[in-house]
Amino acid sequence: MSLDATRWAWQQRDITAAQKLVLLSLADRAGEDHTAWPTNERLTNDTCLDRKTVLSALATLSLKGFIRDTGRRVGRTKQVKVWQLIDVEGRHNSTETGTLKESQKRDASTVPESGRLNSTETGTLSSSKDPENGTGKESQKRDTESTSIESNKETPLPPADAEGAEGSKEGDGKAKKAPKPRKPKPDYDGVVEAFNEILGNDLAEVRIVNTARKGLIEKMWNYKFSAKSSGDSVDFWRRYFKHVLRSKPLTGRKPGFDWRPGFDWLMKEKNIIRIIEGEFHQGEDIRDDLDEDGGEA
Repeated sequence: MSLDATRWAWQQRDITAAQKLVLLSLADRAGEDHTAWPTNERLTNDTCLDRKTVLSALATLSLKGFIRDTGRRVGRTKQVKVWQLIDVEGRHNSTETGTLKESQKRDASTVPESGRLNSTETGTLSSSKDPENGTGKESQKRDTESTSIESNKETPLPPADAEGAEGSKEGDGKAKKAPKPRKPKPDYDGVVEAFNEILGNDLAEVRIVNTARKGLIEKMWNYKFSAKSSGDSVDFWRRYFKHVLRSKPLTGRKPGFDWRPGFDWLMKEKNIIRIIEGEFHQGEDIRDDLDEDGGEA
């Protein structure tokens, strides 16, 4: 059990009550590396939620960037997912930093004003009036002479091609800004292939990737869904399409609900937000015929 993870889970917002229960259950069973691998049955017992609600909550928490599937599988059948809780801050970090600063402050305060540190020896304190070091005035004179000699030395110029993180100086004296890292280009084919692979049996398969569809992918590729989640990877879209797959209305499996969305509808910003926020995953709208990975149960 990790107290840091549990405290972190309690502080999270922008999630439903069911999602928070699942997150708390994961945090309660997380180790010091903030990973947890409870079975779906364990999560169901912990939260008093039904299995499909737990699976939907896990999918949404993953989409929003609170948890991540590590790809590891454990258990007797090697089918239990290992989840990583994302951005859990440990209390020991700030405590250690504060303790270090305090100890440095105390160490500095214990140095007598009449003494100085002998840098050529082992770091022990020696009195400025010690015969070996001369009188206080003599030692000050030596220090002054040494400083003046050092200051007269020419400072070596940096190599002509050396550029630090702060940038090189231009002719007008202004610092040249370091170039910003390039964002990854949208993987149009990767997103379409993920859609066809996951939703191709339930929705119309995408066969033409035209300019309009590329525009939809590009816009959402650069979209920041939360501080922890953005659309700039095919992995995000695979998780999103698997979340869509768990909805009866979105896959044409809800009685009396004959409409099915297409790729274009699913890639529009307002519809993505509605899906992530659970508008189409309420109660009986969640499919119960799928396993944890989106296959047939």
